[in-house]
Amino acid sequence: MRPDFRQLIPAEEMAGYQVICDTVDWLRTKGIQLWEKPLPREVYAARHRRGENYGLFVDGELAVIVSLVNGVPEYWAAEAKGERLVWLSTLATATKFQRRGLGREAVREALHFLRGRAVYLDCKPGMLEEFYRQLQFEPVAQKSVAAPTGPVEAVLMRRGSLVQGASFR
Repeated sequence: MRPDFRQLIPAEEMAGYQVICDTVDWLRTKGIQLWEKPLPREVYAARHRRGENYGLFVDGELAVIVSLVNGVPEYWAAEAKGERLVWLSTLATATKFQRRGLGREAVREALHFLRGRAVYLDCKPGMLEEFYRQLQFEPVAQKSVAAPTGPVEAVLMRRGSLVQGASFR
């Protein structure tokens, strides 16, 4: 059965947030320093109320979550301008479904859903940057950004149509 990508319904909010929490725990056990702690619950809940949380379902079970947020974080406002842009954020795969390429599939489905729009994200340089390059995202800028644990180096990446009048730097 082909995975189903769709907006999460209100009753699926906790399941989506649990995927984030489980992913943070999994990363910690593997010694991978990507997310020190889960996205704050209230941030995820606000996204959910705005209809920005999506999921990839396999046989009816939530396998991957991703947020498709309108606008960009303030710290990238100077580098990412234009209307109709979307911020791809908080991609996480449920532990049971890891290592099957479903994160990549969820991004592809999100891009198909957002066709015609510029999609931005940021990530740490290295492995994640390469992951998104393989999905045809292009680096736009790189700088140190504030994180709860202190400054981290981040790459701003973009894929999709440039909006008339958009400029970078």
